[in-house]
Amino acid sequence: MDKPGFTTQTLGPDQSPASRGEAVKAALLSALVLPGAGQLYNRQWMKGCLVIFLFLAASLGVLIPLTLVVVNYYMHLGAGNVEAAEQSLSVLSSQWIQLAFLVLASGVIYVYSIVDAYRQNRISKPSGD
Repeated sequence: MDKPGFTTQTLGPDQSPASRGEAVKAALLSALVLPGAGQLYNRQWMKGCLVIFLFLAASLGVLIPLTLVVVNYYMHLGAGNVEAAEQSLSVLSSQWIQLAFLVLASGVIYVYSIVDAYRQNRISKPSGD
């Protein structure tokens, strides 16, 4: 008898442990290697390349400006010019909305890639494959 709030489920024909393992592998590729790698593993070439491109564009759109600001800050600070170092950080205050949007977009693309790789693998690979 089931405990309240818990149900037992049996595996259907499309939910074999082997197919679940393939779906988990696709999701892990997207999570640990690069978003879009799971789509490439699922042979969704266009979607995989698009996800990789969008993720890299959004991520680099954040990382490049932040890196330039930090390098500029420490160069001025190392030269003893504290005012210029503080002024170099002011660039971030004027661009924080764009940077926040790109960070959010990177996160959404990352999560989408993992979930989509798992779901598409489960849909496209019935238990007979």
